[in-house]
Parts: sequence; C-alpha cells; structure tokens
Amino acid sequence: MDEDPNNHSAFLAKMPVEIISHALSFLPDKKSLLNSILTCRDFNNAYNLRKTYIASSILIRPMHQSVYQEAVIFYHLIREQWHGARAGIQAIHCVFAKKRTLDEEQLPVNQRMTMGGIKDMHFFHDNVEWWANRITTNLKRDHPVLTGHDSPFQLTPAVVNRFKRAIYRLYMYIDVMEKAIASACADNGGHNHPIPEAEREGAH
Repeated sequence: MDEDPNNHSAFLAKMPVEIISHALSFLPDKKSLLNSILTCRDFNNAYNLRKTYIASSILIRPMHQSVYQEAVIFYHLIREQWHGARAGIQAIHCVFAKKRTLDEEQLPVNQRMTMGGIKDMHFFHDNVEWWANRITTNLKRDHPVLTGHDSPFQLTPAVVNRFKRAIYRLYMYIDVMEKAIASACADNGGHNHPIPEAEREGAH
C-alpha cells in the first residue's frame, strides 16, 4: 500500500515547527516551495506559521547584493503616494532614508512586506530577470565577439547585474513620472510652492 504523502515522518514530527519554517526559507524558488507545502502537511503548517518571512526570503536570497539594494528602493518607492512637487520630494527623500533591507527580522512591523507586496515584487523581479536575459541574448546574437570563451569582451554576471539594476531604475523613473504627472495640478492643501534652487539642490 502506498504511503499517504500527508503522513509526516518521525523526524519532522520531532522537529520544532520554527526550524522547519527557517529551513523552508532556503528553498531556491517559488515552485519548490509550492511543491513542498502541497505534498507535506508539516511543511504546510510551517509555511502558514511564517508566510511572509519564507516568501520574502525566497525572493531576496538569490539576488546579488547590488540588485537587492535597487529592489529595496523600488519596493518602498512604488508604495509612496503624494500630491504636488513638494510632497513628492519629501516622499522620495523618505524612501532613500529608509534602511536598505526587506528582511522582516531587521524592520519594524509597520515597514515589513505584506503577502501582497511580496507577490508584487516576485512579479516585478521576474520581469527584471526576463529583460536582463533578453538583453544578454540579443547582445550575443548581434555581437558574436561576446560569445567566444577567449574573447576580451564577456557578458559576466557582474555585467548582467548592471542590466538588472538599470531596469529597476527605469521602473522607478516611470513610477515617479506617472505620479508627478498625476499630481501636477495639486497644491497639497496650499503647502506646495515653486521649488527654489536651494531645495532642488537638496533633492540630489
């Protein structure tokens, strides 16, 4: 008789659920996580205990540190809303002043990622990965000199990470411009004013 896949092993039964949750956070991707929680009740219980921690860890861990820094800024920026130029500058300053981490163990509760935010970031990061791979593929196709093992011109992982950072910055630029255009006629309750040169310099 086949063993019921939901029957947990003696090993898992004796293991604290917190340790199982931590172990799940090291899975390589979303597909591995889904397979785990669908085939084992203990894994499912551990996942439900710390959903945001596990899901955010699977998102963050594969990222290169430099790409991760851009992803953090992007995550906070797209959640800011403002009306008018002055409020926009203050919101952007606030984003860049925040701690450059999405690790919920290092953040106050009100700054931690929600499941909705994590799903959004998985979607955006998948887009970033797709565009970076597309750029790399097209460059190799159009410039054969990049494909030789002995070529002085190589698309190294560091170069691909630069593509990813640039794509995140492009998304940030689009987000800021869309919000700026949408709030161009707002006066923020009378608090906005023509931005003096000193204030412009302080924004850089």
